[in-house]
Order: sequence, then C-alpha cells, then structure tokens
Amino acid sequence: MRRCWWLLLLAGLLLVPVAEASSVPLAPSLQQALVQVQQQLAAGQLAAAEARLRPLLTAKPHPLVAFSRAQLALLQQQPGEALRWLEVGLRDDPDHVAAWLNRAQAHYQLEQFVAAAEAFEQSFRLQPDAPRWRYNAALCYLQAGQPRQAVRLLTGLLEARSVPAPLEWHAALARALLELQRPAAAIEPLRLLAEQAPADEQRRWRELLLQQELALNRLQPAREHLRRWLRQDFSDARWWRLQGQLQLRQNDYRGALVSLQLAHWLEPGTGHERQLMADLCLQLGLPAEAARRYRQLAEAVEAGEAGAVDADAGFCWLQAGRAAWNARLWPQAEAALRRACRYPPQLAEAESLLAQLQPLLRAMP
Repeated sequence: MRRCWWLLLLAGLLLVPVAEASSVPLAPSLQQALVQVQQQLAAGQLAAAEARLRPLLTAKPHPLVAFSRAQLALLQQQPGEALRWLEVGLRDDPDHVAAWLNRAQAHYQLEQFVAAAEAFEQSFRLQPDAPRWRYNAALCYLQAGQPRQAVRLLTGLLEARSVPAPLEWHAALARALLELQRPAAAIEPLRLLAEQAPADEQRRWRELLLQQELALNRLQPAREHLRRWLRQDFSDARWWRLQGQLQLRQNDYRGALVSLQLAHWLEPGTGHERQLMADLCLQLGLPAEAARRYRQLAEAVEAGEAGAVDADAGFCWLQAGRAAWNARLWPQAEAALRRACRYPPQLAEAESLLAQLQPLLRAMP
C-alpha cells in the first residue's frame, strides 16, 4: 500500500446528528431509530447497529439509512460495500456532505486516490467554509501521482487565505512542486518550513531547503543558512556534509575535506563519501594520506562492511597504487597494484603500471 511519510491522516469517519443531516423528510420513528444506530456506531457496537439497521433497509431506503449502512461498512473495513450504499443514498440526497466525505474515505481505503480526491473536492464545493476537504483532495492527488493537480488546489487554498495557513499546506505544496521538478518554486514554502516547522521536523525541511539551494546554485543563501544552523547545532553531521558540498562547489577542496571528515567522525558516511575524501587528499597534494584512505576503503569493501558497499574495491586498489606511487612509496604501490589485478576492469592498467614500477623497485637500496 502506497503511503508517504509526509502525508497527514485524512479526516476521520463522520458521525453526524441524523435529524439535521439530510434534506429529505424524515419520519419521527425513523429519526429515533437512526439516532440509536448512530449511538451504537459511536460506541463501537457494530453488531447491534447492523441488527437495528436491517429492518430499515427497504427496497428504497431513506438516504440516511443508506448512509448509516455505509458508515457501518466502513467501520467494518468493507469500503466496497460502503460505496454501494453511498451510491444508493446520494441518488436521492446528492448534497449530503458527510456522505461525500465517507465516499472519499472508502475510495482512499481502496487506494482509489483520484476518486477519493474528487469526492473531497465535492465535499468542499458543498461546504466551502471547510478548506481541509480541499487540502485532503490535494493529498489524494499526490498519492495518485498527480502533483500538478495538487499544486492547483494548494495554490488556490493559499491564495484565498486571509490568515496564515497551516504549515502542512506549505509542506504538501513543497513536496508537490519538487515532484514536478520545480525546485525554484519550492524554495519559498521550504524556507517557511525551515523556520517555523516543529523541532522534530525542522531539520528535515532545512536539509531539503539546502539541497535545493545547492542544486539551483544559490550558494550565498545556502552559505548563510549553513552558518546559522551550524552555530545552532554543530554536532549534526548533515550540516557538515552539506557544507562540504558547498565548499566543493566553490573549489575549496581543503575546507571540503575538513567538513566531510568532521561529518564522518560524527556519523560514519558511505563508501562514496570516503572515496571522495581520498580523492580530495590526492587533489591537495597529500598522496600518502590518499593511499592510506584508498587502501582502507578497498579492504572495507572486500570485508563486506556495511558502510563501504557502494565503493568499488578494484578502483580503490588502483587508486591506492597510483597515490603510493606519487608518494614514492614503491613497495606500497606494488602491493596495491597487485591487489587491483584481481579485478578484471582494472587488470590491464594495473599490469601496465606494475611493469613500469619494476625498475623503480630494483633501484631501491
């Protein structure tokens, strides 16, 4: 079942006062029976409610009887049955808001997300002072993989708002825009969430904002955000990693190496990140340190260490040999290159380098 961590729960099943819930006239005796059914549903007495409803389910039941039967089906986790009864009731009472909401619930439980969105939209048209129904419709469109529709609804909600909107509206809009690959448009809601979201969610939004700023090459705001958030929480590895990415963009290789190393100490990174740090050592003219890092990473890959599996052992051995060569550490270079020969993609180059290395080894005292 498709679910996304950022989706909020949709509106719960509605238990409405039946005497006021339909425009179709209702006999007092039927009203009393339906009040009893609603009380039983609210108390979780589903078998009793089903028994009380059974004699009311005539060939052409009152809409509220059909709606109550649909509500029972939803509580029994029978969304298909609920839809059947909702269809019966809506034929005679098409403006019944609670029925449309429960119809949305039934479609959602069946993972029919577009149909759920359309039912929520109809609920909003019938009850325009309840924007949460349109917000739920936007979430359903997101679940359905239709972020463009979600953006349409969420933008309309935010533009019509005269007071600050709930943060979850901005969160849904940011996600929809990112799904549409519109990071520039997502910056504003992301900035708002980065500043105002609850503490347990704020880091995630800040990280997402920084990633978009870096992707858009907006380095100045990214630098300012990183400076501020590092001061607030210098022990969080994600800020050091993101600062390392920023410094790489600015060709500050020494600074990037320091930031990535700090991040790695706080929270061990991936094999790719370890390889990047070895590459930086080579770039900075530290071949012996680069050789050490490549060798350790290659050994970690061969040992199957979880934090190194995304690196290439053969490539790392070849690089370790090259780096040791640059450091004039001939025996270390030979050992690394012989290990690289075990890997077919590196075999030819490693053998060529070993052949060139032999005179240097023979010349050693």
